[in-house]
Amino acid sequence: MALLAMMIHNRSFRSAGSKPIASKAGPLLVKLTRKRGQAVSASASASLLADATRSWQDSAYVANLFLGSPRPQQLHVAFDTASGQVVLPSSRCSSLACQERQRYAPRASSTAVDVNGDGEPVWAVPGAKTIKRDAITIGVSSLDHGHGKVVGDLVREKICLGKASVEHCFEMGLVAATEMSDVPFRAMPQDGIVGLGMTALTANPLFHMLSRLQPWPTYSQSFGFFIDANGGELAFGGANPAKLLSGSESSLTWAPVLHPEDGYWQLSIRAVRVGNATLACSSDSAALTAGCRGIVDSSASGFGVPDLTATKLMAALGGPHDCSGGPRLALELEGGVELELLPQDYRSAGSCELMVLPASLPESFQNVFILGQPWLRKYYTVFDWGNKKIGFGPPTRSGADDVLATDAQAVQHRDRQDAAMEVSLQQEAPGLDEDDRVKVLSTDEAEALEKDLILADLRAQEAAEKSRWSKSLFIDARTLAIFMLQGLLMQSLVLLLLMLAGTTRSDEQLNTRVLMARVSSAIFSRLGFKVPGSRTLTSSFLMARPLKDEDTPEACECVVCLGSREEELSSCKAKLPWCQLRCGHAFHQDCIFEWLRKSQRCPICRRHVVEDEKTSAPPRDDDAVQGGSTPEPATPSSA
Repeated sequence: MALLAMMIHNRSFRSAGSKPIASKAGPLLVKLTRKRGQAVSASASASLLADATRSWQDSAYVANLFLGSPRPQQLHVAFDTASGQVVLPSSRCSSLACQERQRYAPRASSTAVDVNGDGEPVWAVPGAKTIKRDAITIGVSSLDHGHGKVVGDLVREKICLGKASVEHCFEMGLVAATEMSDVPFRAMPQDGIVGLGMTALTANPLFHMLSRLQPWPTYSQSFGFFIDANGGELAFGGANPAKLLSGSESSLTWAPVLHPEDGYWQLSIRAVRVGNATLACSSDSAALTAGCRGIVDSSASGFGVPDLTATKLMAALGGPHDCSGGPRLALELEGGVELELLPQDYRSAGSCELMVLPASLPESFQNVFILGQPWLRKYYTVFDWGNKKIGFGPPTRSGADDVLATDAQAVQHRDRQDAAMEVSLQQEAPGLDEDDRVKVLSTDEAEALEKDLILADLRAQEAAEKSRWSKSLFIDARTLAIFMLQGLLMQSLVLLLLMLAGTTRSDEQLNTRVLMARVSSAIFSRLGFKVPGSRTLTSSFLMARPLKDEDTPEACECVVCLGSREEELSSCKAKLPWCQLRCGHAFHQDCIFEWLRKSQRCPICRRHVVEDEKTSAPPRDDDAVQGGSTPEPATPSSA
């Protein structure tokens, strides 16, 4: 299955005879089992011939994949050399393609971490109702089932290949699919896909499984791929000599990878031959298509041929169900490597159906051949992503690879394969004693645990919100009490000052009264009040002694407003309150208060209203009154 496009919302060849690729400790072996897809298993009542005819196209080679801890979740995955991501259906996916298979529940794993495209964890913003995170959309193309897409979240998780044992586990990023299109995924037999392409097909090295294996010091940067009629084997860290016919890696022939920056395991094809005739890709004839490429795709069940070449190639190989044999099919690759298929290799067992399919790919994949499972069953293949080359060698053969004579034998053999596959995949940890097998979580158990954990988080969040709300109410009540206490203290202080002002005698030093006036003014300003104009309070605070009516001489004249006491007594006008400064001069209370706002000296004698006579300074220029020592009469508004 080729990866066509990937978008995150918010990439020297040495010939044969180089040093061995296998490590001293030996490769990590993962068992593969052949499994049929839904298109076959859902038609058990159909004719045996029709069932056997499609069985080659609807099958895949799958292995156990264990995810998370403390109890791992088990999924069946296919390893795809034409893609780069690990894609698994998640518990959040409601698509039919997800609901019909085992799903991965990230919340049920203690080692799962939500990450963004750069591999950094997703952080929740305090107080936010939603969490912003990267999502990924991947376009896919399947030779057997068509084109589709996957939308999912990014998760960093502990995964184990084949067995849930320590030596088979490592940490990497994966795509937990929240949406999977019906085409092509509903027809696929596996739960998920593990991409074995190169780094350019991944969003980040964290999501590239080969890069996550690379730091292991005991493994080289290569893997061996072997499949037959029943199953197969993946060898990470080099080839498994036991699967090579010669028993040695020296039998491998190597071809360089073309354009490794694209991420695909693709080869340069110089010629496609049927028998002795060159059918395509030869640069010697202008009539033949030149510049051909071949992409090795372990998920493709057949041999994909460009549309312009497919009809001609299928006609040259014989009829669609011709069991009488046929010519040899060969590919000449760059580097002098030649691969060949015999009729029993490119025709399905029993039905003799030609396993050649037209490859309807986008324009950027013109003149591209898809080297699928017929080629991988014919050769033991080693993918060296460190040196960017692919090695081919003859594998060991078993009786299961023999051609089946009749359709009934094909169906019986396929049924035996399915039974053996089900037994193999139901084992939780093959190779371990029964008492030591790992207790895995089924999909139902994992999703139930995930639901319980999510509900527990919601309850904890609600409790925290209530606690914060109660705490805020307590803080507000405390603040209000403190404010009221401050107001009460200020009122008490004001009353105290008023009491002191009432008991202060006029002949005492005025410093105390000045201090009281300033403190009172500050308190009133803090409370937002103005100093009232009452006779007793203001005259006491502004260093003037109030005069009662009987104590006010009739000869008093206010030089500020030119009003006299005698006029007030002889007229019916309202009597204005009078006050007397320390110097003995009397004025209307409102007039002198307005005067003292601008000058702290008596308008008549120029004596300072606070300082004693001994320390009183002479009048300043700015305090002088126009016209001499006696001020010019003025109205209160112009003072």
